[in-house]
Amino acid sequence: MPLPSDFDRKQGKLDDLVFPLGDHRDRWRAACVKIGAAWFECRECGARCEGRLCPRHGKRSVKGMRYVGPVLRHCRHTAIRNMSDAGLEERRIMDISGHVTRSMFDRYNIGKSEDVEEARRAIEQFHRAAQRRKSRGKK
Repeated sequence: MPLPSDFDRKQGKLDDLVFPLGDHRDRWRAACVKIGAAWFECRECGARCEGRLCPRHGKRSVKGMRYVGPVLRHCRHTAIRNMSDAGLEERRIMDISGHVTRSMFDRYNIGKSEDVEEARRAIEQFHRAAQRRKSRGKK
């Protein structure tokens, strides 16, 4: 994951994780807010807050705030989809993403909106053909 130059984190080795394994949602959210990719809203009044400071209610606890922005677990899905769209071989993508089994890779390599639209058209075409066959049989 490329980090902006003003982000307060030293670049590590290639194999280092930006966020080590475990529950790092708070660190992720703070990082996204810091670079302007996300914000917090007050759960009580819905106001957009500066950090965790509500303009109406002052400093709020974590439970008093709603995070609005990118979610850490979605980044893996996006990265895998982007590598797939770029034409990388699936085996290479699995090596990069750390997936050992094909079934786990398939769970992350979710379809694109174009795939959904193509499936909708195919099903619609199938139903129309079935209706035509059915109406021809009634004559």
